Amino acid sequence: MPEPSLTSLLAVIPTLVLAGPAMILAALCPVVFAGLALWWRRWGVFLGVVSVNSSLYLAHAWFRGNADGAWWGTVQAIYVLLAFVSCIGAIVCFWRVRRMLRSDSGAALTPGRVLLPVLATASMIGLSAALYGLIEGAILRWPWREGLPLLAAALGGTFYLLCVGFFRRAPEVRARTEVALLVALALGCVLSGVISIPPADVQIVWTFEAPDRGLIYSTPRVDGDQIFVSVAHTAGLKQFGAVYCLDRNTGKRIWTFNRAGKMKQILSSPALDSGRLYVGEGLHEDTDCGMYCLDASTGQEIWRFATKSHVESSPRVADGCVFFGAGDDGVYCVDAATGSLRWNFPGLHVDATPALAGNRLYAGSAYGKPEMLCLDTATGRPLWRTPSDVSVFGSPTVADNQVFFGVGNGKLTRSVPNPAGRLACLDATTGAELWRFEVPDAVLAAPALAGDLVYFGSRDGYCYCLTRRDGREQWKKDFGSPVVAAPLISDNHLFAVVFGGTLHCLDARSGAALWHFDVGKHSRTTPQLVSSPALAHSADDTGPQLYLGTGLYYSINIAAVVYRLKAPVSRGP
Repeated sequence: MPEPSLTSLLAVIPTLVLAGPAMILAALCPVVFAGLALWWRRWGVFLGVVSVNSSLYLAHAWFRGNADGAWWGTVQAIYVLLAFVSCIGAIVCFWRVRRMLRSDSGAALTPGRVLLPVLATASMIGLSAALYGLIEGAILRWPWREGLPLLAAALGGTFYLLCVGFFRRAPEVRARTEVALLVALALGCVLSGVISIPPADVQIVWTFEAPDRGLIYSTPRVDGDQIFVSVAHTAGLKQFGAVYCLDRNTGKRIWTFNRAGKMKQILSSPALDSGRLYVGEGLHEDTDCGMYCLDASTGQEIWRFATKSHVESSPRVADGCVFFGAGDDGVYCVDAATGSLRWNFPGLHVDATPALAGNRLYAGSAYGKPEMLCLDTATGRPLWRTPSDVSVFGSPTVADNQVFFGVGNGKLTRSVPNPAGRLACLDATTGAELWRFEVPDAVLAAPALAGDLVYFGSRDGYCYCLTRRDGREQWKKDFGSPVVAAPLISDNHLFAVVFGGTLHCLDARSGAALWHFDVGKHSRTTPQLVSSPALAHSADDTGPQLYLGTGLYYSINIAAVVYRLKAPVSRGP
């Protein structure tokens, strides 16, 4: 997955770093550095426009999260502004060239013969890069889209000089090459803006972009007219977490909680019970984290239970208790009202979200001593423990005296040299293995159950459907990218999120594709999807609505964006 870079920052170097010192050196040592002054005089407007545009692009990329859904925060808005600046630059340059050509200084604007080979070489390199991006299907995304205006400028300049040479126009016509470059740059900005317009057939109700850089690992929680989502933020060298409450109808922010910037990054999905919101903090490298209880209507902190390790696990709330895994701390049970400790089961590293069934809690251990276990919810006493030869990353799913665990090795999206994975079905009462289904790579999320079938995704890029009774494969679907989020079942429709940036809807019985939503194609970014979707029916009975958390890489930024989609469940293959 590409990481954010400093591409936009580098574009402001000609003005801020090179041009200023060059002019000072030319003034102090005219014999040695006079060529620099001439170079700046000849191309000053073009370099100034490129520098201003790159600075505007940088500012937009950095602050677009504060747009709160406004048009000026869109990609189209920034390209309209860049095209406008380029047009102003072209007008200024045309006036400047015209004035200087009438004076004795017009000859200084005539470019040398080396310019044509330089522009032609830049055009060929740019066209090769654009062709590669087109073949890879990434031409509409960063960084290929951002390079189109400069490619247009190079092509425009090359074409202009070729025409001047072919028709043997006067030398002063060559002096207007800078104007041609700026006009082509403006047209390139317009082209980038046009191809950034999302497809018209995408049924998007609204999107919410968090104000700071970040990524959404968690599943949104929908309750009435509110949506709760937790985000892992990165602002400069600072990393922190935040919980957002959104208006379900508009996507507007109602409140934000981040403990004054002291909350750790969040992977845990929020849980709601009796007007209280529970969520853990911390990623795998974090220590000294905790479980929070917030007032769901105001976002005010009610209590915080401190842990020594991280809380990647999502909480489970039942019978006045909050159950969760806490890394090296094992499993905790705390009082839902006060946050006081009820019991702790230590000695294991538990990151996965536990499952509850009656008075039993099911959990898995990923590091140290991998195992699957069942605890008494009242005391934390182990009822059974079943060892595993590989890490138990997947959150368990339990029903009808069966409990399903996803296991495997490697990292979230990175395999190891000898990958392994499987879905294990255990007897929920005894922990005895009933069957296992081996797959080429790790199973990292909770499986979904519907009738006599079980569904799960794997890092090998497939989504699988098995019979619950004996684990026989019914079908599998190749998505070509890791499936690390849990699938969702509703009305015989299976929703699967693919790490590479797509949401798929399949017929749950046959595995036939019904429709898909390409997040990268809509946003014109490089998405990273690790969040399972949430589904709820709309109040106006217009059909099911899907809520999807994403991380969108573009330019120097990564945006944490929530989509509300109107699910076209009736559309065929």
